[in-house]
Amino acid sequence: MAQTVRQCIVDALDDLGEDDFCRFKADLREVQLPTGFRRIPWGRLEKASRLDTAKLMVDSYRDSLAGDLAVKVLSSGNQSQIAESLQEQLKSIQYNSRAPTLPTASGGAVQGVRAGGKYETDRTSVLPSQQ
Repeated sequence: MAQTVRQCIVDALDDLGEDDFCRFKADLREVQLPTGFRRIPWGRLEKASRLDTAKLMVDSYRDSLAGDLAVKVLSSGNQSQIAESLQEQLKSIQYNSRAPTLPTASGGAVQGVRAGGKYETDRTSVLPSQQ
């Protein structure tokens, strides 16, 4: 069976201790989202298991953004080794070709990872398409 973005995120979250997992969920609530996306309600996220957290992320942000957000939150939470491992796993699976962008501190935007793991940077905001 092919690995999914949700499974990759669950694998990464499984590598976190309980305190780091709680910090991940809190940091996920603070991460900057692209225009058109809403935060996962804290009432749903607070008591969510690792599997439920990954499912909420994919359901709320689609595969490409969910993977990028997980990498970004892990990196910002001093979990760079887990973030790098997740990023490598994500590179090996195929992403939605119309991935939304993540805003960057420099004013640019990082396009979601696609097959081959290439990032594209631009200065525009991409609105999510209708599913």
